[in-house]
Amino acid sequence: MSSKIEVSRELALTIKVTKEQEEDILRFFDTCEDNQGYDVPKLRMKSLARLGVIRSTGFSRYEITAAGDSLIEKLCEPAAPVVERQYYYRVDACKVQDSKAPACVCWHNEGTGPLFNNPWTQTEPKTWRDKPTPTAPPELAELQATIDRLTADLKMRDRELEIAAEYHSDLQVELERLKGGQGEPAAWIDPYTVKLLADRYKFLGRGAVSGVEDRQNGYTMPLYTSQPAPVSEPNC
Repeated sequence: MSSKIEVSRELALTIKVTKEQEEDILRFFDTCEDNQGYDVPKLRMKSLARLGVIRSTGFSRYEITAAGDSLIEKLCEPAAPVVERQYYYRVDACKVQDSKAPACVCWHNEGTGPLFNNPWTQTEPKTWRDKPTPTAPPELAELQATIDRLTADLKMRDRELEIAAEYHSDLQVELERLKGGQGEPAAWIDPYTVKLLADRYKFLGRGAVSGVEDRQNGYTMPLYTSQPAPVSEPNC
């Protein structure tokens, strides 16, 4: 009796993508995250499918493949900072002796300076360094902290205004409810019937009240089970 042994291997493949394809796969990924229909043109979606970063599931629907996930992860990585290189070449006009001093002008960016594009100079630079990153003055850091604090205060004020607007809207709804009486009307009555009853005339011919509003037959005055609460509008 023989048995087959399956051996899996991991292969690294290189995918060449254009700038348009990068934008399309990231846009498709965004629409998938928001659970909305994709808006990448169909021909460009087919181009991504030929690359193997998405696959068709039928009915013009697509899903991202493992290769697509790897590509998206790579595209979303923060770009590495570009570090410029400098070489040292003594300049007679330099006033400092310490080459590490910030005021030393003997450091030249790669591709510039006295050792490049000069047919009379054949000397190769021997000392290299990464170009120092300029540090911000303390006043700038203090100003940025003030801006961040004011921005946070502004967001808090905006939220307070939103809460006040919501509260005002709720008050308006409650005010309208109170103006309409307490709850729904229990019955409806003909205003003319009210006049007859007030004048102590005998009312004949039909019911005095109706369970629903009936404008055709004159039942237009609502009756409530309790007296409506008095309403006093606050002075704003």
